[in-house]
Amino acid sequence: MKVKAKTTWDLVYSTEVHGRSLTTLYSRVKYSHDAENILVIKDFHQSIFGAFLTSSVRLSDRYYGNGECFLFSFQPIFQKFDWSGSNNWFIKGNEDSIMIGGGGGRIGLWLMEDLCRGRSDICATFNNIPLTLSKDFSILSLEIWVID
Repeated sequence: MKVKAKTTWDLVYSTEVHGRSLTTLYSRVKYSHDAENILVIKDFHQSIFGAFLTSSVRLSDRYYGNGECFLFSFQPIFQKFDWSGSNNWFIKGNEDSIMIGGGGGRIGLWLMEDLCRGRSDICATFNNIPLTLSKDFSILSLEIWVID
């Protein structure tokens, strides 16, 4: 992974500011298509976790992104889950969810359309453990930051 100095972080989507709508999320991030993103989630257990994405989330018929994507969790300490090399299932957005990572019928980070619920499971893409105390979680807040 290349080390790059990034100077600007812009908050482009926040459930606290923009509400809970997948349509609004896609609309807010569409202009940062080629920019790197940090997706940060806080659940009702106060766990903080998310993903570094090499491209913004968007509607797509197939997975996109590259091996610089990773999942992370601060539960109970900071853990980073890099690309395992086993598949290229990095990011996929559709009208009812966002999926990050996959394989074996499991998704590393799965956010439902209402942006109130999600699921984290082990997945082949990142060889991760679930990012939260419980695989199914309720979202307290979600933010997407564009790094430029």
